[in-house]
Parts: sequence; C-alpha cells; structure tokens
Amino acid sequence: MSSAPFAIRRPSAAAGEFRFFRAGLEHTPGEGRDPRVQLDRDPLAQRFPTDRQLGWGLFLAAFALYVATLSWVAFPGPPTTALLAYLDPTAEPTTQHALWGWLMLGLARLAPERIAVWSGLFSALCGAGSVALLARLMMRTGYLIRNEPGRESFFREAQARRLSGLAAGAYLAFSLPTWVAATRSLADTFNLGLLLAFAWFVSQYRHRGRLRHLFLAGSLYGVGAAEYPTVVAFFPLAAFVLLREMFRWQALRSWRTHAALLGGLALGLTAYPLIAFVYFKQQALAGAYVAPLDAMRQMLSAQFLAATQLRYAPGFLVIVAVSVVPWLTLFPLSIRSPWFYEWGQIAVRALFAVGMVAVLADLPFSPWRLVGFGYLMTLPYLILAICFGYVAGEFWILGEPQMMLDVRWSKRAIRRAASIFAVGLPVATLAIGAYHWRAVDGRYGRIAEQAVAEVLGRLDGRDILFTSGLLDEALNLAVVLQDSPVRVVSAPRTGSGPYLQRLAKRFVGEPWHAPLAQGDFGKFLDNLLMSEEGPRLIGIIDMPDVFREFGYLVPDGFLYRMEIDPARIDLPALLEAQRPFWERLIRMAEQPVPERNLLRPYQDRLRLMASKVANNLAVLQLERGDEAGGLETLRVARRIYRENWSVLMNLLQLGWTRECPEQPEWEAHWADHEEELGSGRWVLAIRYGYVWQARNWVKHGYVWALSGVPAIDEALRRKPAISDEEDAANDNRTQILDQVYLLWGQSMPDDTHYRGKLVNDRRDVDALTSLARLALRRNDPEAAEAYIAEALAMGLDDKKTRFDRAMVAYVRGAKEDAVRQLADLRLETPGDLRIWMGLVLLADENDPLGAEALKRLKGYSGAPLGVHLALGQHFMGRQQWAAAQAELDLAIQQDPRNAQAWEMMVLLAQTRGNKPLLDSGLRALLDRNPDHYMQYQNAGVEAYRKGRLAEAETSFRDGLMRQRDATLLNNLAHVLMERDGDLQEALKLINEALLRQPGQAQMLSTRGAILVKLGRFAEARQDLQESLRKQGRTPNLLLLLTQTYEGLGDRTRALTFVRSLAAQPGPMDDKQKQLMQELLARLEAPPAAAKTSAAGPGGTETLARLDAALQKKPGDPELLGLRGEVLFRQGRYAEAWTALAESVRTEGRNEKNWLLLAETSEKLGDRPRALALAKELARRPERLDAGQKKRLKELLLRLR
Repeated sequence: MSSAPFAIRRPSAAAGEFRFFRAGLEHTPGEGRDPRVQLDRDPLAQRFPTDRQLGWGLFLAAFALYVATLSWVAFPGPPTTALLAYLDPTAEPTTQHALWGWLMLGLARLAPERIAVWSGLFSALCGAGSVALLARLMMRTGYLIRNEPGRESFFREAQARRLSGLAAGAYLAFSLPTWVAATRSLADTFNLGLLLAFAWFVSQYRHRGRLRHLFLAGSLYGVGAAEYPTVVAFFPLAAFVLLREMFRWQALRSWRTHAALLGGLALGLTAYPLIAFVYFKQQALAGAYVAPLDAMRQMLSAQFLAATQLRYAPGFLVIVAVSVVPWLTLFPLSIRSPWFYEWGQIAVRALFAVGMVAVLADLPFSPWRLVGFGYLMTLPYLILAICFGYVAGEFWILGEPQMMLDVRWSKRAIRRAASIFAVGLPVATLAIGAYHWRAVDGRYGRIAEQAVAEVLGRLDGRDILFTSGLLDEALNLAVVLQDSPVRVVSAPRTGSGPYLQRLAKRFVGEPWHAPLAQGDFGKFLDNLLMSEEGPRLIGIIDMPDVFREFGYLVPDGFLYRMEIDPARIDLPALLEAQRPFWERLIRMAEQPVPERNLLRPYQDRLRLMASKVANNLAVLQLERGDEAGGLETLRVARRIYRENWSVLMNLLQLGWTRECPEQPEWEAHWADHEEELGSGRWVLAIRYGYVWQARNWVKHGYVWALSGVPAIDEALRRKPAISDEEDAANDNRTQILDQVYLLWGQSMPDDTHYRGKLVNDRRDVDALTSLARLALRRNDPEAAEAYIAEALAMGLDDKKTRFDRAMVAYVRGAKEDAVRQLADLRLETPGDLRIWMGLVLLADENDPLGAEALKRLKGYSGAPLGVHLALGQHFMGRQQWAAAQAELDLAIQQDPRNAQAWEMMVLLAQTRGNKPLLDSGLRALLDRNPDHYMQYQNAGVEAYRKGRLAEAETSFRDGLMRQRDATLLNNLAHVLMERDGDLQEALKLINEALLRQPGQAQMLSTRGAILVKLGRFAEARQDLQESLRKQGRTPNLLLLLTQTYEGLGDRTRALTFVRSLAAQPGPMDDKQKQLMQELLARLEAPPAAAKTSAAGPGGTETLARLDAALQKKPGDPELLGLRGEVLFRQGRYAEAWTALAESVRTEGRNEKNWLLLAETSEKLGDRPRALALAKELARRPERLDAGQKKRLKELLLRLR
C-alpha cells in the first residue's frame, strides 16, 4: 500500500500506454522539474487543498490566533516606546522604521485613543501575511527527485512541499518573537512581511518570467532596505538568485529585464532621501540645524548601527550558529536527493529537527532566551522556519514506500517512522504553541493601562510627574494621546542633555525653563522645588529620597505628593482614600498574571512599588505615634508583595513590642529566607522602602539596616533661618566637613553610589568609610560609628579610622576633643593633609596648632584641589584678600574648569573692586557657560551702585532665570524693598534665599528690613538680633533695630540705640544720617497719649506691675504669659506675640498661652503660623476647657 495521504489511482489496462509524465510535461533527469514549468501542472495543483487554499487557511488561522492574544492597549516596553518615537511631538527625531511610523501617525490622526488597537491589528495582519507567504514559498521549494522516478515519487514530492509549507508556517507563527511582534504595536512583522514579499516576487519571476514581477521585487528590496536595514545583509544572496533566474530565462542580455529590475530598485531606494528629508525637517523643528547631506549621513549611520548592533548582544555567536548552520547544511552544502540520503545525512537532519523544536520550545540556547523582548529578533526564527519546513518535507520523502527495496520489515518500519516523524514535526509546533499561549497572551496589557490611569487620577491638578523608569513610557504615551497638560520627567534620562533640551519645550514661559534648556537638571529641580508654588505642582513615583529635602512627602497609591507644611497632611483621610487601591492590588497578588507571561515581571514590580509606598505610609503613621494603624498598613503591604523585606523588618520590630498573632510566622520566614535578601540588604530604602527604628537592628549586628533609613531629613532645605546659639555655630558644619575631607567644591557621590558598591562587594571597606563620612554630614555620629565598626569587622586597620573618629567627636559637639585627637594624629601621620586642614578649621584663632597647620598648608602647590578651595574660603572669611586670591590662583592652575574656584574669584573681585580680575573671572565662567548667572549679578551690582535700581532689578531677575542663587535672591529682595515695590514678593524671595543659606547674616538683615516695612516688628527684631550677633554692630543694623523697638513700643531702648549712633555718625551715608535724625527727633518728643480704651480698667497699672516683677524675675514664663495676655487685650499684638512666644519657649506647651499665641499671630496677619498652632492644639482637645474649645473652633473657621 502507498503511504501517501492522497490516494493514487493505478492506471487500468484501458488507459493506454503507461507514462511517467503527463503528456507535454518535460523533465530534466536529476532535477525533478525545470523552474519555468507552470505551477498548475503540479500533480496536486488542482486537488483540494491547493497550495493557495493552504496559504489562505494558514493566514486565517494565524490571524485568528494573533487577534485572540492581541494586546488591545499599548503593551509596556518596546511597543510603547515604538509608538512614542513617532507620536510624541517632543521625541528625539528618528529614522528607524520610518514607513511604519508614518503609518502610525496617520492612524493616530484618525483616532488617537484607538491607536494601540489599530497598530496591534496591523501587526497581526502583517504577521499572518508573513506566515502565509512563507508557507506559499516553501510549497514552491522543490526537492531533488531521483534519476529514475516513479509516478508516486512526484506525488510524494508534491505532498512533501505542502507539508514543508505547513510546517514552516506553523513554526514561524508559533515562534515567540513573531507571535509577540504580531500581537503588539511593533514594526517587526511589517518588516518581515516586506522581506517575504520581496522573496515572493522573486519566486514569481522564477516561475513566470514576467518583468512586472522583477520590477516589484526590485521596488520591495529598495523599500525594505530603507525601512529594515537588515535586508541589506541579504544583498549578495538576492543578487545571486536574481542573476541565476535571469540566466535561466536567457534574459541577461535583455535591456528591458535590467531596466525593470534597476528601475524598481531605484524607485524603492527613493525612500532613503525621503526619510532623510523628513529627518532633516524634524531636526530643524527641534532647533538642531543639520545640513541635508549630514541628515542623509546620520540616517545611513543610524541604520548601519541598527543592522549591526546584534553583535553586542549576549550569545551573539550562539544565535548565529543556531540559525545559520542548519541553513548552510540543508541548502548550499547539500547536493543529493532525499531519496539517496545516507544514515549520516539522515541523522544530521533529525538532530537539526530536534534542535529546532527545542529552540521553538525556548530552551536556554534559543535566541529569544538570550536577547528577550528588549531586542526582538524574528529573522533567526524565519531562517529556522525555512529549515524546519524543508526537513519535514525531506522526512516525508524518506518515508515513501519502496516495494522493491523494503523487503525486510525493519526497513518498512523505518520508512513509516520517517513519515510519522515528518507529520509529527508540525504537530509538535502546535503543542508548543499551546504551551506558549499563556506566555505570549497580550490581553494582560490592560494591567499597565490601569496603573497609568491610577497614577494620573491621583495627581489632583499636579502637572509635573517625576518617574523612576517603570511607568515612564506608558505615562508619556497616555499624556500624548489624551493631550494632557501633565509633563513626565524620566529620572533615568535626566543625565542626557538632548533629552533635557527636548523636555524644556514643555516648560516654555515658566521660570524653570532655562536650566532645562541649558541641560542642568539639578538647577531645574532646585529652582522648581525651592519656589513657592513648585511643591504643589509635582508628583513623584518610586524615588522619594531625591525629594525629601524639599518638603514633606505624602504616600498616595503608586506616587508621592509633596507638602511644605506637615499640618496639611490629613492621615485619616489619606488612609481612607488608599483602601480601594489596596484592595485591587491584593486581588492582583492573589490572582497574578501567569508566571511565564511577558507582563509578569512588570506586574511584580508594580506590586513591589505599591507595597513600598504602603510601607512608607506605615512608617509615617508609626512616627506620628499610631502604632495600631501602622501595623494594619504593614499587613496590607505584606499581602500586596510578600517578599518586601522592609515590611517584614518593620512587622518584626512591632511584634517585639506588641501582641501580634502572626509574629511566629514572621520570625520563621525571616529565619528561613534571610540569606535570600543577598545584596539587596544595602539598598533597602531604594528597593523595599524605609525601615522603622533601624538602629535597633544595628544593635543586633545588622548595620546594613541603616540602608533603610532615609538619607536626607524631610524638608531639610526648609528649616527655619533663625537658630539658637548652638545651632548657629553649626550652620556650616557640612561645609567644614567637606573642607576637612578635602572634597569641598567638587562633585561627590552620594549614599546610593557607595551602597551600590557594597551590593557588588560587601567587604568594600572604602565604601563603608565613605558612608561614615556621609553620615557625619547628616549630623548622625551614631550611624558613622556603626559603619566604622563594620569596616573594622571587614578587616580595616584601626589606625585608618582614627581621623574619622576625630570627626565623630566634632559632630558630637566635642570640638576640643576633636582638636586634641587631630593634634595627636599630626605627629603619627604628618603627611595626611586632612589632619592639618581639620586643625586650621577647628582650632581657635589664637591656638598655636591652628597657626602651625595654616603655615603647613598655605601656598602648598602640591596639595589637592580641596586644600586650595578650603583655604581660599577661610581667608575670604577673615577678609585676607591677598592670601585668598593666592590660594584660588593655585586652585585654578590645578583645575581650570572648577566652577567653585572661579565663582569665589569673581566674588572676591567684586568685594575688592578689582575690575580686571572680575572681568577675567567672568570670562572664564562665561567660556564654560555663556549664560552664567554671575554676569547678571555683576551687572545688577554695578547698576545698584550707580543708583539705577530699575536696571538692577532687571539684571537680578535675568540672573534668577538662570539660577536661583541665594545672593541673587537677596539682592533682588533688597532692590524691591528700596524701590518700595511688592514687599510680599520681596519677602518670598528672601525667605527662599535663607532656605538656601540658613543663618546668613546679610540675608537676615535684608529680611529684617523688609519686615520693618511690613510692620512685623517682633519678627524683624529676631532677624536683626541674629544678624547683629553674627556680623557685629553696623549703622544699618542699629537703625533697623531702633525702628523695631519703636514699633514694639519700647521707646527707651530705641532712644538708647539712636543716641549711640548719633555719637558716632562717621560710618553712615547721607540717607542713613537723615533717617537717624528723624528717629532722634521722633523719639525725643513726648509720646502721644496712649489709647487705653481697649485695655480695660487697670490695664496700664497691671502692665507696670508685671514689668516690675519681671525685673526681679527675668524670663519668668508665667509673668511673660500674663504680660502677653494684657498686651493682647490692649491691641499691642507685636509686643504680645514676643512675650507669649518667649513664655512658650521657656515653659513648654501651655494651652492657654498657645491659644493666645495663635490668636496673636492671626491679628498680626501671619495666618499660616496661626493655622499651624491651632491645628496642633486641635490634636489634643482633652486639655482644653469649654471656653478654649469654643475659641479654637472659631479661630479655625476664620483661618480656613
């Protein structure tokens, strides 16, 4: 019996003479058929199913498969990136997949919100078309028939070609890269379709010989080369095949044939100049002029890199071997007919078939496993599909029964096994396809869309969103498609100047546009978040540590919001708003995406991110004393993502102090899985969230738990400018530490950098000592000592830690002890310049050690840059200008590009009035940055000195557009005050300046002067007294203080000040002398009758008795409180505020005085302070009586 799947009727005697071929069919022995023989003469050409029907069937089946697993939204990753490259108007101009991109642009104009659907359907259509084209081509790829074939051999060969087409089509359809590309918004199936369409028309020319097919083949090759650069790699093979077919058609000398081919190729290649022209126009619109020829060159260069970048992929040689070796073996190196294969050839083909099935099943050596979704590779699988289909056909041929040869049952069994093996290959592809279904299914992409909608829905009017990478592209695409005003800033890309310049287009007309246009992200962030309205405009995703210093972060869903006042954080309402979101995430954790699905890692990261935000919210609750609420939030965070180690550590910490039924389970999980934490232990805050009471873990030997502590205190940049005497002495501690470690004025890595080094090598003692130094900068000596102890445990010599221990003593406030330790160290290691610098900065001015250290370092040309910069700052502080300039000269010689050195030189030149030095310093700064802010500061100062205040204001404002420098802010505020301009704006400017340079004496005096003009005399007096203590007695300060005392009603002290000034009128200018005379005349005149209507009976006498009592008991809090109450009733609110504030500061919390202080702040117009005080009182109503509760309620209603 014949084993062919189609019955072959044996000729009867009435049929006439038996023929091997039908009448008119010519056959060349050894080849099977001439390539020019018409396909409709195929033995099975007219039988069902024909090759055309099989092709259509494969197309419909593949299209149905792809639509069933289609991602109906923009799938995160490369699909979203591909769409953004053409849909985002601020995207970087690109030449990759230009034709596909233009098609997407056209579809987006029809329906932007449906672009993911249309692009996905287009990819599915191209993918199914590629499958059908490959199957049709394989059905045309004949097998070498033996020299004396029987009739059944031709039928067997025709069946083998159809089986080959089915197997190749199924292999391509179920291969992971093709399936993924056909169900996402990607250009890969479009490019694959172009390549196979070119091959189809070459085949058409081979079989038909018509010039239109040759013309179309040339056109498609040209277009494909421009769209899909890898097509160029097939040029030698394509040229060889076309020339061979032209030779067979005897058309090599036909000019029409060459004209058709070259004309089509020329037409297709016109896509190159078209793409280059569009690229040129896009660059021009982006503000980057590129010459037309340069645009063409850049396009060709980019396409060459795209075609050759695979060589940098991991496993490049494996990918080449897996795909090319079977093709070379089966086609160029194979010349025998399948009917005559020997056992070795059969074994090689069987091995290839098994290997290709293994590749399709995604074993470790498969291209998909090696490069993954990030670099989608369909071409190797196309080559393997061709080889797979061809091998299936060969085994079908090997299975043909040979009645004369198969005399033994074993041979017949082997042939039947070959047939079964051939049919089993496409069946295996179907089974593997069913296995891959859950891995490829794109319908889970809706999870990403829901996450994006969640983020955008919680912005609540905020229109600047900082993201850490996971949701960047998806958010950008949603913003573009919805035409949303939200600006998405991708943190991983902020190191790219071109990206920042493109981002600047979204901020045109806003104060922070200039830093982005200059490529300075740090300045942009500083200007935005130190402004009054900036914190109210931003949302943050997954990187809270970067923003903590600018305000108070509010965890909310996937993101963080920022507040500048902690009283505005309503925790109960915030927790209530989280519950629906947490419920969705818990359901997601209980019903996750299949483990092998492409979205599973993305979903896991979403869950981890949500768990981390919930953990940080729990830490916020715990820090506010709500342990029960924090425990419940931590339980939710653990349900969302069980492997969050910060959550587990916080739960264990709570379980040690509270009754928790789950405590044994938590402890068991910690004991069993602690080692799994691995290198992640050094990045707890970044990867898992904050650790509450991490120092308790340090006591148990887990020093790495400190990586769960925020690196920066909340709202550090917004601390009050006024400090007590001790804090004022430490205003510059961080600067001193940087100078002592010889790092000031240079770029320094942060904690994240050194923890990253510990992730790679947990025994890196240099990283541990650097973390100790950074802990000291944060005023955290306990953490510094823990890091030093860990470094010692890792093998660091104790002698190398003695300098750090001296700095620990300094930070602890034991300055004398630190100097003593440094003095001892200078004898042991005299070559350590850090020791001498420490003595210069920490020893008293009259201490011989300081003089010795200064002599050792001064003018030392071989010293590091940090020495010269620190000494320059030291000498400028002492007004030793010549010595400062000498050190700065050495610093500039050592590093001519150091901006800190040049800025100090410019300030020194401005102070000394050295015009040549000022000009040279400005030129140096402008050479590095033509738009440097110092030129505007210098112009403003010159205009101010000449009395042109309007011009000075303009220059200072121009400078602030470049950098929110504290000096510029102070200067502009001062000019506004002198011009009697907008005093509220001036106050905002000087407040920002003092946030940037806390406690700076000159800025305090500027703010004091502004407050005097606003009539807020009590606050002005505080600023001016602090400035007076820091910079000494100056006429301007004394005049301002006189005005504050006069405004507060203390005429006696005011008169004392003005008389002391009158006795020494020399240092004052004419304007100050005039003001002094006015004050003197006003204060020496008899005071007007006091208004006592509001004081009540006996008010004046009571106040006099209280003042007499305070002379006997200065600073008594009870007396101060009574005095404040009397003054409040008399309407003397500024004096009342001073007395009440001093009483509260001395006595502590007193509800009566606290409430009076809030009411006084309201009367003085300081509503934010009044509201903060009132909210603090409202947190503990049990301490208030009925009358106080009523007054508090009325006050809150007025303030809100």
